[in-house]
Amino acid sequence: MAHSFSFLLVVHWLCMTGWVIYQNTDFCATQWEERLYNAIVGVIYCFAYFNLKEGKSRYRIIIFYAIIILENFAFLFVFSSLWEATNLNDGEEFILLKNNIALAAFVIITTGKEI
Repeated sequence: MAHSFSFLLVVHWLCMTGWVIYQNTDFCATQWEERLYNAIVGVIYCFAYFNLKEGKSRYRIIIFYAIIILENFAFLFVFSSLWEATNLNDGEEFILLKNNIALAAFVIITTGKEI
């Protein structure tokens, strides 16, 4: 299980680093320093968003959070499928877990800041 999580985190980091490279940042003097900077920002993007470039950022924020939401729903789907397959006798706990996840998603979506 830990290997799967590590693999998914590396894939997410590579995608975020690629997205940072696609934005054509120019904070460093050499290309190697810029790539190292992009890789570090990719790690930060695994956990939070921050604006790399001046100007309007509405679409960059929307894309970032859309990716995060899709990943979270994919992880919840995989988790619930694995949980259901291994704990068929624990039906009440599984229903409680699904309800808590749905409630948390509702609270996060409804109390989020508008862009």
